[in-house]
Amino acid sequence: MPATEAIPVMAVLAARFENNDAPHSELTRPETSSEGCYPRPKMAAAAPSVPNDQLILGSLRLSIRTTPFDQNWRGVSQAPSARGLKRWLVRTGASGAVGLRAQVAAINSWVNNKIAYTDDLALYRKNDFWAASRETLRRGKGDCEDYAILKMDLLAAMGIERDKMILVVARDLVRNADHAVLVVQLDDGPLVLDNSTDILRDGRLANDYRPIMSFASNGKWLHGYAVATAAPQPAPLVPAPVETIAALSVPSAPANLLSTRVSASN
Repeated sequence: MPATEAIPVMAVLAARFENNDAPHSELTRPETSSEGCYPRPKMAAAAPSVPNDQLILGSLRLSIRTTPFDQNWRGVSQAPSARGLKRWLVRTGASGAVGLRAQVAAINSWVNNKIAYTDDLALYRKNDFWAASRETLRRGKGDCEDYAILKMDLLAAMGIERDKMILVVARDLVRNADHAVLVVQLDDGPLVLDNSTDILRDGRLANDYRPIMSFASNGKWLHGYAVATAAPQPAPLVPAPVETIAALSVPSAPANLLSTRVSASN
């Protein structure tokens, strides 16, 4: 990315995030959040110059070692959730769909309609709890990340590799609330599986979300945006060589006030 400075900006943020020395407001969930589940590190403003094939929900990813949700992720990613899901997979109707995209759409729609949205506080008496798929199916209830985890396990039972599926924790900019979705990488690009719609959306576009962190079998990531560098300005026309900055910027000042040497040549 020769025209951007995304990696330095994100690297500094990731280092502060992992060392837990970012300001309190950057690492704790907002008190006014309607769901109040996830931290929201501050990100740079988005720049549209990055190729789409590098984007997840309009953002770039930087690998990190630790997150506040590692224990949650281990609990659901290491559980043998895909086992015993074959009988549930039959009920989704995915096997009768033609093509992989249609099969993914069938699972997304089935989970959205099978599970009743219920927040963690009401269901588990905890502010945040990531349920294993069989627990979500047993209760028939869950919140946004429970939908995403169940979809991930059903797709794994169908044969999609786990490193092709990304659980994304994001900020919903329309509802002003924390959210989670599943992004599935297919040959023709990533798709978003969202409990708020049965429509599969392009996973490269922001879709009114600001991703914060994401998780997959092969890594964990912090999300940020490329920051475009300022366009180079034309060099000022200098009628004659100058010897000091003082002579160039303050013509009336004695040249010996500043000793930094400059050159008028290219």
